[in-house]
Amino acid sequence: MLPLAKVPLTGLLGGSVQQSKSPTIHHHWYDQLNLPGHYALFPTPPHRLAHTVEIFKQLPMLGFNVTLPYKIDILPFLDHIDEDAQIIGAVNTVVKKNHQLIGYNFDGIAYVQSVVALYPLEHFIDDTIVILGSGGATRSILAQLIKQGAHQIVIVHRNLLSFHALQNAYPHIRFQSLRWPDIYQCLPQAKLLINTTSLGMLGQKELDLDVSWLPDDAIVSDIVYNPLETTLLKKAKERGLKCVDGLGMLLYQAQFAFQQWFGIKPPVDDEVRRYVVQSFHPPAH
Repeated sequence: MLPLAKVPLTGLLGGSVQQSKSPTIHHHWYDQLNLPGHYALFPTPPHRLAHTVEIFKQLPMLGFNVTLPYKIDILPFLDHIDEDAQIIGAVNTVVKKNHQLIGYNFDGIAYVQSVVALYPLEHFIDDTIVILGSGGATRSILAQLIKQGAHQIVIVHRNLLSFHALQNAYPHIRFQSLRWPDIYQCLPQAKLLINTTSLGMLGQKELDLDVSWLPDDAIVSDIVYNPLETTLLKKAKERGLKCVDGLGMLLYQAQFAFQQWFGIKPPVDDEVRRYVVQSFHPPAH
């Protein structure tokens, strides 16, 4: 066994990270691939962000993930930012190379990969895609969908300020917008419905949506992964619609980061899914 100082270090930087499943995922892959490594959690208050990043530069780290509320705030402390992350205006993965920090954003590509792993891109990319929410997750997913060729996108928003920020981020891209009370105007045409809001997350309000308005061949997806089956997905399954839960996006985010750090692409398979799902309900002692 390697001394702790020699073990490749990665981790998660964020505000409140104690409930994260990222350590579970990465340590499963370390064991599966027989790799040394340790994935740590770094809960950090805002006034300590700059200092923490400076410490990371000094530590023998391969890199780290970034979560709320620092995906945007960390940008000034990085040496380079990948083109996609520049377009999105946020970073979720940092790679350390030659004592420099390089920022990437794999949120959008991880989301798209989680869908196409189950249903082909051709099923929805040329049709209407409806995104619920206009925050940071929407920005990442929107950028990747457009990169893949989507051109009929409707953003349903509740927060006018965040929607205007979204418009300013993509001034040359045209997409339709609807306020939340008008949501049923777009559902009959939606081939892909994406919930990027926190509605339905454990401890949050439920997403109360009448899925009967959706076409029979629609795909319903939710980036919430706790609970794994949100009320939205439960309703969609009861109606016989295709569904994509939020765990896939989390796993593919981790896969892209792992590959950047180690040069190895770990498998996103039923085994790692079961391992993470079991961690939601640990056995009683």
